Amino acid sequence: MKIQVAIARKLLVAVWHMLTKDEDFIDVYLKRLEKQAEWQNDIQALESLLVG
Repeated sequence: MKIQVAIARKLLVAVWHMLTKDEDFIDVYLKRLEKQAEWQNDIQALESLLVG
């Protein structure tokens, strides 16, 4: 029962955010992966400046 309530709460929070902010739902995990890729690119750019 606790698991069902937790899942229902997550769904309701996601729907509430979509309706109040008028935006599409973006998976948090995918957003985190994109941010990590950006950080890796920034780190590589800085490293190339230090080496070159």
